[in-house]
Amino acid sequence: ALRRDPAVRAVLRAADVVDVQWPTMTAALPALRRLAPGARLIATMHDVASQGLRRQRQRARTPKARVRFLVGAAHARMVEVRTTALAVTVIVFSDKDRALLPPTERVEVVEPPLGLSPTPPGSTPPAPAEEALFVGPLYRGENREALRWFADDIWPLVRAGAPGARLVVAGRATEAHRAAYADVPGIEFLGFVDDLEPVYARAAAVIAPLQVGAGVKFKVVEALVRGVPVIGTSVAFEGIGDDARRPQAHDDAESFARALVDVLRDPAAARSGALAWQTWSVQHYSTAAFARRIAGIYALAPSPAAGTAADAPARASVVIPVRNGAHGIARQLAALARQEQAAVLDVIVADNGSTDRTAEVALAYRHCFRDLRIVDAGAGPGVNHARNTGLRASRTDAVLFCDHDDEVHPGWAGALIAALEGADVVGGRLLLTSEGPRGPQATGEVAALPTALGYLPYAVGANLAVDRSAALAIGGFDESFRRGHDEVDFCWRLQEGGSGIAFAPDATVSYHQRRRVRDRARQSYHSARTSVLLWTRHHDIGRLRMPSWRRSVLHALGSIRYLPGLLSATRRDESARALGWVWGTLDGQLRYRVLGSPPPPRLIAARDEGAAP
Repeated sequence: ALRRDPAVRAVLRAADVVDVQWPTMTAALPALRRLAPGARLIATMHDVASQGLRRQRQRARTPKARVRFLVGAAHARMVEVRTTALAVTVIVFSDKDRALLPPTERVEVVEPPLGLSPTPPGSTPPAPAEEALFVGPLYRGENREALRWFADDIWPLVRAGAPGARLVVAGRATEAHRAAYADVPGIEFLGFVDDLEPVYARAAAVIAPLQVGAGVKFKVVEALVRGVPVIGTSVAFEGIGDDARRPQAHDDAESFARALVDVLRDPAAARSGALAWQTWSVQHYSTAAFARRIAGIYALAPSPAAGTAADAPARASVVIPVRNGAHGIARQLAALARQEQAAVLDVIVADNGSTDRTAEVALAYRHCFRDLRIVDAGAGPGVNHARNTGLRASRTDAVLFCDHDDEVHPGWAGALIAALEGADVVGGRLLLTSEGPRGPQATGEVAALPTALGYLPYAVGANLAVDRSAALAIGGFDESFRRGHDEVDFCWRLQEGGSGIAFAPDATVSYHQRRRVRDRARQSYHSARTSVLLWTRHHDIGRLRMPSWRRSVLHALGSIRYLPGLLSATRRDESARALGWVWGTLDGQLRYRVLGSPPPPRLIAARDEGAAP
C-alpha cells in the first residue's frame, strides 16, 4: 500500500519525521527509507516482545508450546535488533526496556502520559472499603493466568486474615470466565466499566499478580497516579521507578497475601503511604513531560507563546556542559524541571561543538525555567572550556554545575543554593548507577567530599556549586586538564585562595557509570594520567602522595597479575580498572615528568573576569 498509493507516497516524500508504531510495523522501515529519503525514521516499541515470549516459553506446559514460543521469541529479537539498526531513534517506555535492546544511544526512554490523576497528590481521597481491585480483560492470557494464581493460591490466605475482604474484577469477561470462579467466595465481576474512577475510589488496593508479559503495565501506573496502593509482582512493577525508588514486589503467594491483608486492615494508612508513589508517578507520567520529550525527539519548534516559567528574579544559574548530547540531555532537563526552584533557575546549555540535535532537544524545555539558553562553547575543546563558557554567561551569584547524561534528584538545586550561603564551593551526594536488567541500578554512593593525593577535599564536577565571583577570581576551570582531576584542581585553587568548601548531603545526583568495561578502563586510565598533572601543578606544597617514576614502572611491569581477572565475569571490571590506572599513571609520569613537561594552565583571561553577558 505504501508503494501503490500516490497520495501516500507524496506525503512520505514531504515528511520530516515518520514514526512507526509497534514492532509489527517496523518491517516497513527499509521501504520507508526509500519512500521518505528526507525523513527521520522513528520506531516506537510499546514493549520488548521477545521478553514476554521468553517468559511464556518458560511457563509452557507442552513441548509444542515451548517450541512455538522459542521461535516467536527468536523472531521478535531479530525484529528488535533490525529496528535499532534501521531507525534513527527508537522510543521505549522504560529504562528496563532500553536495557533489553541492543546497546545504542539511539534508544530513548519516553514515559507515556498516564499521570492525569483526578485526585491531586496530597488531597484526601475517599475512604476506601475493604475491597481489592483487579483491572484487566480476561481475554488476555496473562490476565487469566494472573487471576487464576491469585484466586487459587493467594485469595484463601487473604480471606483467612481478612474474612470480610472482597475482590472486584473490572474488565471484559465471558460467562465461561465468570463460571470458572463460581466456587470462590468474595469475588465480583463488573465486566467492562466505562468509568473506573468510582471503582478506584472505593478500592483499598489494586492487585497486579502478573507472572508473564512485557513492557510497562499501564494499569499499575494508572492506580499509582490515583494514590491507590498497589500490591504486585516484579513482572507487574518492571519499568516503574528509578535507581533511587522501586516498588516492593511480592512474587510468592504468602508475601503477596500478607501485604494485601495489611492494606485491607488499615486502608487509610495504606493510602497515606501511597502518596509518595502518587507524587512520583504524576511527575514522571505527566502529559507536559511527555510533550516535551516528543517535541525534542521530533524536533518540533517550541511554541512562541509558551514563554518562560516565571518572571521572578533568578536565584541560580545551572550550567550543563555538553557535546552531542541529544540522546541524553532530555532526562537531565526533565529532572531539573521537577525541581521546586525551576521557575527561578537560569539554565545554560554550554554546547561544546555538537553536530547532533542537542540544541533542538534542549529548547523543548525552555518554558520550564525562568530562562534556558544555548551558548556556543565550541571555540575550544573539552568539558572545562564549556564550563568556563557557561560560568561567564551566568547572571547570578550562585552557579550550579551538572552533567548532561546524569540525573539530579528532587531538592538538588535548593540544597546547593542553601549551602552556598556558608561556603564558596559546595559538593553534593553522588548515587553511583549502572545499567542493570531492570534499568539503572544504584551500585554505590559518594556520601562525603572526596580527597585526592592525600590533600584537600573537592566537589565532583557533576554535582558542584560555586560562587560566581570566587570562581572567576581564580580563572575558572583549568582547560589544560582533559578527562580528569579538573574539578580537584579547581576546588584546591579556591581553598588555597581562602575560600571555604561545604558538603550538601541532600543535593543528590544519579551519577551514571560507563556501560562498557573498556570505557570504564579508559576512564580509569585518564584519571590516573591527570592525577600526575595535578601533582605537577601543586607539588610545591610538599604534602602530595604520588609514586615515583621508578615505582610506576615497577607497577606497570607487575600489572600482568591483573590479566587473568579479565577472563572472570566477577573480576573483569575491577581488573580492567586496575590496568587502566597502572598504565595511565605511567603515561602521566612519562608525559609530565620524565620525557615532557606539564602544559601551561589555561584559565579565563583576567580581562574577562567581570563579563556577564
